[in-house]
Amino acid sequence: MKKAQIQAQIFIYILMIVIVGLVLLYGYGAVRDFGKKSQQIDLIESKGEIRNAISDNKGYRVIRKVPVDLPSPYTHICFVSSDYIGKLSSIQTAINDVEREGHDLAIIKDSIDTGYGKNMFYFPDGTEAMDVGAIEVNNGFICLEKVGGTVTLRLEGLGDAVKVREWGT
Repeated sequence: MKKAQIQAQIFIYILMIVIVGLVLLYGYGAVRDFGKKSQQIDLIESKGEIRNAISDNKGYRVIRKVPVDLPSPYTHICFVSSDYIGKLSSIQTAINDVEREGHDLAIIKDSIDTGYGKNMFYFPDGTEAMDVGAIEVNNGFICLEKVGGTVTLRLEGLGDAVKVREWGT
């Protein structure tokens, strides 16, 4: 073999290694982005399930069991009674009970206190929130924990609002 042929083969091998490396990097990025988009879709579906279940359950004394899949990384759903938006001091005891369990509710408390208008929060960080309509919860504030990927809500129609609590309580 001539010296020029050996150098050409080395160049081809290096070029192949670079191309394979770029393909692997692109594939890893695409898979990672697919995972993030999948989580976003799961969150949107979860929000839609909750909003629809509450808006469809306003009939007086109608009780429904609604299992809601909570997407990763969320571990709890927190609800605040619509009447207490902007009145944090009125539900401080209920919030303190949740904080004693080791949860930081700073963003949720700030949202409630400022009257931001959101009455359902995805926890652990509380940055994902929405207004689910007129709701009531015991003590004005409650956080429901995900068990097996699901939170099971008990929705009781009150005519003009819906009482939200955990199924079985």
